[in-house]
Amino acid sequence: MNIKQFQNIAILSIASLYFVSCDQIVQPTPSTIDGEWKCEENHYETGKTNYYINIEYSDSTKKGIKIQNFNNLSGYCSASISGSNISIPNQTVDKHIIKGSGLVSTDFKTITFDYNDDAFGNGGGHVTSKCVRL
Repeated sequence: MNIKQFQNIAILSIASLYFVSCDQIVQPTPSTIDGEWKCEENHYETGKTNYYINIEYSDSTKKGIKIQNFNNLSGYCSASISGSNISIPNQTVDKHIIKGSGLVSTDFKTITFDYNDDAFGNGGGHVTSKCVRL
């Protein structure tokens, strides 16, 4: 192998590494809500906290969803989604009565939740959270 061939191989190798690394940086835009999310919550009782949730569809129509670790609680919270609106019906999750709504951004990268958390049967209080896709 002569020097010119070696240089050509080296240039092609470096170019290949560049294109592979760029391919890994560019992420496709998500088109569904399912997946893992990091939430920053402002809770009327516990203040600001960060935690992770996982969302999965609960039916084939993709109108029902299950949110694991919602409100940083064990178990699942059931909800429905229509367009960018999430509806969280009144339900008990880990002894907390939860009810509220959410809004998904058009690019499926953020969700904002606005809901009530009642752990003691006294009406509870207001909670908001912003979640970003991981």
